[in-house]
Amino acid sequence: MHGDPVWGLFLTNVLSHAAMLPALLQLIKRGWMYEVSIACFSLVTSLMYHSCETFQTSFFLSELQWHRLDNIAAIAVFGTFFVYLCHFDNVYAETFTKHIVFFVTMVLQEKSPWDVNFTIAPIVVCGTLPIIVHTMTHQRLPQYDWKAFTLGFGILGAALPFFAMGLDENNDPWRAFHGMWHLLVGVANIYLWRIVKNPQATMYQSPLTSRNKAEDWDR
Repeated sequence: MHGDPVWGLFLTNVLSHAAMLPALLQLIKRGWMYEVSIACFSLVTSLMYHSCETFQTSFFLSELQWHRLDNIAAIAVFGTFFVYLCHFDNVYAETFTKHIVFFVTMVLQEKSPWDVNFTIAPIVVCGTLPIIVHTMTHQRLPQYDWKAFTLGFGILGAALPFFAMGLDENNDPWRAFHGMWHLLVGVANIYLWRIVKNPQATMYQSPLTSRNKAEDWDR
């Protein structure tokens, strides 16, 4: 990374965040405001962290401070996504679980933000939630769009090697590997957030859905 032109780093390290916008707009259109807020948190902290890294300066917070927030946001996004895959019927159960995920993420990252165990462990644990819920609560196969599932996780799987190669900044010219991680994750998210065919509890966040439900109650 050292010695790479700033304009090249800006292109790969910063502008690559534009790939995240289509999935974010998809969530906004659906009115899933908790997911939108977590996605915005992730986008902003990542953008600011990489901007500080690229221009070797501080923007309100230092690069290290934005990096810590970026870690929290990334784990929270994974956790929120796995809660979505649980396909809860009860909006209160889903909302409670999402907030617990965020709370635990904050505590673990405050304990040791650079300990990889406190990064991987919450993601792995959250990844087991859909299996547990579908096995013990729903007791049926997930009602998923399997085409979206295959495309989303397939593209995410293709992105992982670029993430791994990008960890070694000295052997990632122009941070191109990390930029590819951003691009592929952005595309993957479009499909990942389409997996659940009828996300009942999640839909009740939407102002439109809530309004229709309130009108039904009024009748």
